[in-house]
Amino acid sequence: MSCLPGRRIALSTLTAAGVVLAGLVGAPAEAETAAPVADPGESVTFLVGLPFRAKALEAAAMRASTPKRDGYRKYLDVETAAEAYGATNKSARMLAAKVRPAGLSVEIDGTRLFARVTGDVEAWQQVMGSSIDFQPASAGSAQSLDFAPFNKFGFGNPAGDGLAGLPASLGGVATWIIPEYFEYVASLDVAGIPPAPPASRTARSLIYPSDGTQKPPTNGGSPLGTTCLADTPLSTMTYTPDQLSQVYGLNALQAGYGKAAGDRVAVLSLGGGFSQQDVDATAKCFGHSAPTVDVKTGVGIDQPIVSLSLETALDLQTVAWALRNAKTTRLVQVNNNTPGFIDAYSMALTAWSTPPDVITNSFGTCELSSQNTVGSIETVEALLQFSAVVGTSLFVAAGDTGSSACQASGPELSTHAAPTVEYPGSSAFVTAAGGTQLTLGSGNVRIGESVWNDLQYGLTGNAVATGGPSAFFDAPWYQGSISGSGVRSVPDISALAATSPGTVISFGGKPVGPLAGTSQASPLLAAGFAMISSRLRAQGQPPLGFINPWLYDTVRAHPLAVYDVTTGNNQYPVEYAPGSINIPGCCQAQVGYDSASGLGSPNFIRLNQRAMRGTGLAATTR
Repeated sequence: MSCLPGRRIALSTLTAAGVVLAGLVGAPAEAETAAPVADPGESVTFLVGLPFRAKALEAAAMRASTPKRDGYRKYLDVETAAEAYGATNKSARMLAAKVRPAGLSVEIDGTRLFARVTGDVEAWQQVMGSSIDFQPASAGSAQSLDFAPFNKFGFGNPAGDGLAGLPASLGGVATWIIPEYFEYVASLDVAGIPPAPPASRTARSLIYPSDGTQKPPTNGGSPLGTTCLADTPLSTMTYTPDQLSQVYGLNALQAGYGKAAGDRVAVLSLGGGFSQQDVDATAKCFGHSAPTVDVKTGVGIDQPIVSLSLETALDLQTVAWALRNAKTTRLVQVNNNTPGFIDAYSMALTAWSTPPDVITNSFGTCELSSQNTVGSIETVEALLQFSAVVGTSLFVAAGDTGSSACQASGPELSTHAAPTVEYPGSSAFVTAAGGTQLTLGSGNVRIGESVWNDLQYGLTGNAVATGGPSAFFDAPWYQGSISGSGVRSVPDISALAATSPGTVISFGGKPVGPLAGTSQASPLLAAGFAMISSRLRAQGQPPLGFINPWLYDTVRAHPLAVYDVTTGNNQYPVEYAPGSINIPGCCQAQVGYDSASGLGSPNFIRLNQRAMRGTGLAATTR
C-alpha cells in the first residue's frame, strides 16, 4: 500500500472495532438526544454465504495452475466454473424460499459462492429479530476508513465472525451473513483531495536502531524520454517510468502488448475515487498513453465515487505507465469493509463480459485479525481459487509494516513475539508483492537492489516491506520447504517500493512524491505479467493464470529470470510501552528465496522468454 498515507481494509477489525454503528447510548434524561433512526422503507443489502464445493474448487485451482499437471492452463469460463463448484440451483431456491415471505429478494452472485439479499429496513429487522443500527453520512467527512460519505446500516455482531448474527430463519440455507451495509451518498460527496483520515487510536511509535544520519540515495541514473520534472527537485528524488521500464524489462513488451493488456487489468479500489484528469496529466508528463478508466461499482454504490484516493491514484497511474500503451483499464469501486472486500473480487471477475487476466489489490489486514471472520474468510479463499480456475492472476501488496504487520496494528498484539504478515497476501492463491529499494548509476545500470526499509534513513510510518511466515497457512505445494518452516511464506516476488528514490504521480492536479510502497509493486508486477498473458493470447494460447507454481518452477530452473535481492532486512520496531520496543526477528535477505524479498525482482525479458517456451498448449475455453 501507499506510504502516503496508508489505508488498509480490515476483514474483521472494521466490524469489531473500526466501524462505529450508532447505538442506543443516551445522554442524561434532561438532555437526551435521540439516536438516528433508519427509514423503515430504506433498501438494504447484506451478503449471505452459500454452500459450495470447497474441496473440489481448491483441487481444480491447483490443477489449472500447476505445470505438467493434467488440466494445466485449461480454464473454464465464469458461468461454467460457477455451475461446477458453486451453490446448486436447489440451494439457491431454498434460500429464496426462506427469505421471500419476509419481503427479501435474492441475487445469486455470478460465482455462485454467495448471494446479495435485499430488503427494506423493516423486513430485515423482522428477520434478524433486533433493531438495525444506523449512522447517517455527513458532507465532506472522513467516515471510518472511507474518504467518501456513506450511510451505514448494520446489526450488532460482537463475535465479529459473520456467523453469530445468522438468524434461525436462514439456518440450513446459508453459511454466514455479514450484517453491514454501506450506502454511498453522492449528493454529500465533495470533489478534490479528501481530508486525511483520523489518526488511529492504536498507532504505535517507531524507533529504528540507528541514528538516522544515513542519507537516502537519489536518482543517479539517466532519465529517459519525456518528463515534465526535469528541472525540479523531484527529478533527483524519483525515478521516471522509462527508467523503471528499462530496469525491469517492461519496455520489451510495452510496444506490442501494452495496448491489448490494458483491457484485461482490473484494479480494486476500496472506498476511494480517482480523477481521469490526474491519469491524463501523469501520462502527458512522462510520455505514455492515458488509459480511459472503465469503472464498475459494487453494493451500495450507484455511481462512481468522487472523493480522490491517493491509493487508487497510485494504482491506476502505475498500471498506466507500466503498460505504456494502454487505452483502457478496469477499476472496481467497492466499500472499504468486509462485504466490500468480497464484493471487489467477485465484481472484478464477473462485471465485464470476460474476466481479467490480472487483478491488483493494494489492501489487506493483519492476518491474526482476518481469521476471526471464520465463515466469510472461506468464501474469500474460494474467490481467490475461483480466479485461478478461470485463468486470472491475482497480485496483492504484501504490506508496508515489515515483519510487524500485526504488532503495529494495536496494543493487544504489540507484544506478540513472532513476526506477522497480512492477509490476503498470505493466501496460497495470490502472488504477494514485496518491496525493494533500487539504486541506479549512469546509463540506468542497476548498482544494487535491496529490501525496502526506509527506517534506516530516519523516516517513520509505513516504510518497510512486509514479509515473513504465515500463522495460518501451511507451505503451498509450489513453495514446499523453501522457507524451512513448513508454512506459507511471503512475499513471492518484489519490485520498487521505496521512497528513496520513489516515484511521482499527479494527485488533485499536482505532482505528489516521492512515494511508492508495496501498493506500487503490486500494480507494476500485475502489468508486466498482464503483457505476457496478452502476448500468449495473441498466439492463441491461454493466459498465465495464477502464476506462482509456474514462477517458482521457472526461477528454480532459470535463476536469471529474476534479480536476486541479497541485501537488507524488513525489521520494523514497535514501541508498545515507554522504553519498550518489540522487534520480531525477521527477515534478512539472502541468496535465493527469502522472506524479505521473495524470489527477487522481475526480469520481464527473461520471464517472457520462458513463458513463450511453453506455447503449443491447447487453446483456452474462455
